[in-house]
Amino acid sequence: MAGRVVGVVWLDAGPEVSGRLVLTVHHLAVDGVSWRILLPDLFAAWEAAVRGAVPELAPVPTSFRTWAHRLQDE
Repeated sequence: MAGRVVGVVWLDAGPEVSGRLVLTVHHLAVDGVSWRILLPDLFAAWEAAVRGAVPELAPVPTSFRTWAHRLQDE
């Protein structure tokens, strides 16, 4: 992948079969714990897109900046 940390490919299975979206992310970009947080949002966005709706995800309660400052304080 020549230095890429994220790859996305649509596998078209033809007119009779649903295709598949393949998402690959390097372990340096997303760890196993983060996947548990990201997957529900990815599924919700996918389901909304399939319905033709705009994905509306819940707002994040803590900004990255606030989290980083709190982590540093600890």
